[in-house]
Amino acid sequence: MITCCHCQKSFQPDCRQKDKQRYCSKKACQQARKNKSERNRLQNDPAYKEKRCQQKKEWYKKAPGDRYQAHYRSTHPEYCATNREQQRERNRKHRSAKIVKTDAIGEKSDSGHSLRLIFPTDQQHWPKIVKTDALIVRIMAPDGIAEGVFIQDSS
Repeated sequence: MITCCHCQKSFQPDCRQKDKQRYCSKKACQQARKNKSERNRLQNDPAYKEKRCQQKKEWYKKAPGDRYQAHYRSTHPEYCATNREQQRERNRKHRSAKIVKTDAIGEKSDSGHSLRLIFPTDQQHWPKIVKTDALIVRIMAPDGIAEGVFIQDSS
């Protein structure tokens, strides 16, 4: 009896393999053995690695990912319905929650420097989830100088 290298269970090896067998005959263990062998060969045999890369490129040309996704969605309407409902729920949460805490960025660090976000003064033009038009500025004030108020130039 020997112990399988994958599932760690004892098994009786095939008598024809003598001392070579390290994995039991379970499907998962045999797949683990094949995967390990493939990884080792890819690391140690450059010609084999090149051949496999070429085979993958050819396969991807025949089966691009966008067609796979479209086919999956067309054949799994229950997945599409569930995903659509989950996205609606995420959108509802985003509308009601403030995603970016603008006042958290203004805290001073130990070095006396601070980061500030500068936004347009008109709040209706702020993006809902990600404030892409914000400008992050590092203010480095020497000791003894008070911080000023920054006003957006409307010109």
